[in-house]
Amino acid sequence: MKLKLIEISETSKTLSANGGAALLESIWHNSEITQITEKILPKKRRKAGICQQTKLKSLIFSTAMGSDALDDLDKVRNDEVYREFAGGGVSARSAGDFLRSFSHRQYQQLQDALIEQALVLRKGINDEEESFDLTIDATPHVQYGKKMEGIGWNYKKLWCLESQNACDQYGICYGFDLREGGTHSNVGSSEMLYRIFKKVPLGLSRRCRGDSAYANKENYQMLIGLNVKFVFVLPENRSKVARRANKNHLHWTPFELGFFGEKDCEMGSGIYNLRGKDDEKATILRLIFIRVKKQEEQLNFLDQDKDGYVYYTLITNMLEQDIKAEKVVDFYRGRANIENFIKEEKGAAGLKNFPCQKLSANKVYGVIGMMAYNMMRTLSFFIEKKGCYLKRVRQTLIRLPCQVVKHARKIILRFNQPAKEVMSKTMKNISNKFSRVSLERT
Repeated sequence: MKLKLIEISETSKTLSANGGAALLESIWHNSEITQITEKILPKKRRKAGICQQTKLKSLIFSTAMGSDALDDLDKVRNDEVYREFAGGGVSARSAGDFLRSFSHRQYQQLQDALIEQALVLRKGINDEEESFDLTIDATPHVQYGKKMEGIGWNYKKLWCLESQNACDQYGICYGFDLREGGTHSNVGSSEMLYRIFKKVPLGLSRRCRGDSAYANKENYQMLIGLNVKFVFVLPENRSKVARRANKNHLHWTPFELGFFGEKDCEMGSGIYNLRGKDDEKATILRLIFIRVKKQEEQLNFLDQDKDGYVYYTLITNMLEQDIKAEKVVDFYRGRANIENFIKEEKGAAGLKNFPCQKLSANKVYGVIGMMAYNMMRTLSFFIEKKGCYLKRVRQTLIRLPCQVVKHARKIILRFNQPAKEVMSKTMKNISNKFSRVSLERT
């Protein structure tokens, strides 16, 4: 094939590669982030320069547009649409100073702001949803710096920081807390769950699920006190004790749902005596035992009870007369979705690595990154009903080339015909969805 001649020329017109940032502006306005965060941001040391809200918005928009480091802020400022919506943008140095200026109390308030933003965006996705299913999990963030605060070895021998994450069934994040490497997953979980469920409306059917790291008395009692249904996995040592305590009335029946990658599973039921303080009555929780025959290659290193079975034990406060055991197990299995959401957070939201030396600054950066992630996740439901990967959101809705025209105190974005149809349809859908949303402050 003959190579076509390529000629490079210039144009005096202002162009942008990220015309879809107008959708981010619409989500920003409808999610009321300005009102939520206006009183919690650190005060400026001097009146000159851009305001704190602009710095926050610049960080959120740059992350949503694909930036994964502070240095990228200096590059994305060359985009005209970004400059218009982000108040001119912020330099990498100013952004670093902004992250380091947060006190511990302001960081906690920023976490509360993340919850409020998530609740508003959730309504924009589906305001008729009656169930609120929260999944909590921890994940490592492998780092390569030698002078970063908080880096340590975890149980998987990874040199990393750790983070606690809490997402609902739509993938919207309600909690993010960055901790030192090697921190146990359960540390801080009760406080995070309490702060989230205190803000979730009582009218919703509120449920929580997590792995064995969160199966402890403190979480049980806190969730019961908030009238939240939960399902956790018992650690193996307590699972053995529970099976022995229930052995006299434990009957195994075939289990239709597959588990452990096998279909020939058996299920049994039992009770767990949750003891309170000396002057309190004990609370009875429900146990669901699952077992499957070991494969030959498993007999050596999974020899738990020397009876040829692998066991799994769920603990819940969902009563047997209200919900069948199969549905409890099916609900718990939905916990696996958070692994996909965390993968998106690390990749598309740029939280695989952190930019600052101070751990407190990286904590703030993580929460701001999750605000950007929530906005992108919300946009994904305007592409497909079940949502889609954030990479597709950027390719389909954000990275749309356009001409930028400023006239009569307005900014006009001129797209080609296919892109204009996509933008017009999405803007209309966002407006319709959020027209019924009102933030319920507590």
